[in-house]
Amino acid sequence: MKKLAILSPLVILMASTSLAQDSCIVRPSCADMGYTKTESQCEGKDSIKCPFDLTALFCHENESSEIEPDPEPIECDFGYLSQNGECLKIDNAIAFVLSVNANEGSIKLYTGTTSGGYKIDWGDGTIEDSLTTDYPSHNYADIGEYQIVITGNVPRFYISSLSNSYPIEILNLDLDTVKSYSKESNVGTFVNCENVVGYMPDEISPNVTNAKNMFLGCNKLSGTIPPLPNRLVNAEGMFKSCNNLTGSIPELPSTLTNTNSMFYGCSKLTGNIPELPSTLTDASSMFFGCSSLNGTIPNIPNLLTSGYQMFRGCNNLTGNIPELPSGLTNALEMFSGCSKLTGSIPTLPSTLTNGEAMFQGCLELTGSIPTLPANLRNGNEMFNACRNLTGNITELPSSLYYAKYMFSYASGLSGISPAKPSGLYNTYCTDIFANTQVTNDGSWPDDAW
Repeated sequence: MKKLAILSPLVILMASTSLAQDSCIVRPSCADMGYTKTESQCEGKDSIKCPFDLTALFCHENESSEIEPDPEPIECDFGYLSQNGECLKIDNAIAFVLSVNANEGSIKLYTGTTSGGYKIDWGDGTIEDSLTTDYPSHNYADIGEYQIVITGNVPRFYISSLSNSYPIEILNLDLDTVKSYSKESNVGTFVNCENVVGYMPDEISPNVTNAKNMFLGCNKLSGTIPPLPNRLVNAEGMFKSCNNLTGSIPELPSTLTNTNSMFYGCSKLTGNIPELPSTLTDASSMFFGCSSLNGTIPNIPNLLTSGYQMFRGCNNLTGNIPELPSGLTNALEMFSGCSKLTGSIPTLPSTLTNGEAMFQGCLELTGSIPTLPANLRNGNEMFNACRNLTGNITELPSSLYYAKYMFSYASGLSGISPAKPSGLYNTYCTDIFANTQVTNDGSWPDDAW
């Protein structure tokens, strides 16, 4: 029980006695003076004892000096910070939760050179203001979860290194206001943060132009992909291996040039592939393993030079293969495993040099094999298992160097084989005609069948 500092009871008693003697006034009772409580009634409260009876006390009825515990953290929506039992809106900031799993855990960030200054609340009571360093870092003394909030002028942002710690939830990703207009790059923001849980941010700054590897490997993030920045140029690896994302792919910005591995492994994405921007030059592995996408393949941009594994494993796509870009050089596994595509194979561009496994496993393609490009060098497994292709095989280009299993299991092919190119070594044409109806023109070794 707490007690307020008061005059000594003896002093008060002497003063009261003297007053009674001099003025003949009857001494008031403790109850008259407000001392109506007992010790048990004032337990845990500030109290004063009556000077005439130390068992009579005064204390406030509803007062308590007990320290209330801090409210328990609560779950908040994206864009809100859990603080003192409330969800507070976070504006103009990057914020995420860091889990420190051992004493002396640390984190190092990259923010880009800036003269404007920025502020970091590290979540453990440490706040650093007016920072201008490229690589701010912080050490944590204790195990726990800490909410890190970054505000100010941050040209770029990604997690540079971690020790005994890892981010587990993205709270806000407002990169529109925390940026430099000369450097609008956020390369690898949360790259390989496989422990990040929760939902994909609701929005990404519309001014971001380079989002390379932004969420690469964040395979525990769920939710849908937000609208993409309308100035985005480089989206290489942006959502690679985010295999818990659902919903459809949003509209693609008209400025995109590089989408290498952009949606690689996003096997739960559904719906149709949106229109591809005409500016696209590299779409290698763009939809690799997106096995739940459906609908038809949109027009392929004519500027595209690399379609390496672009639609590999998209086994629910239907319809015909559209016209191929005139400058396409690398089509390795471009349509491999697209087992529901139908129609005939379009004209192959004259620039094509690598056609390895380009149509492998396209079981429902029909028609004959088109003229092969004069510069084709790698034809390994190019038409492997295309069981519904028919007719004769056209002349093989003299540049062909690799042709293992090129037509194997394309069981509808027939006729006499084309002549073996002079530059094609026997070791690189194993089983080229295996399980077909093609017969040897006499120029091929026996193990070509």
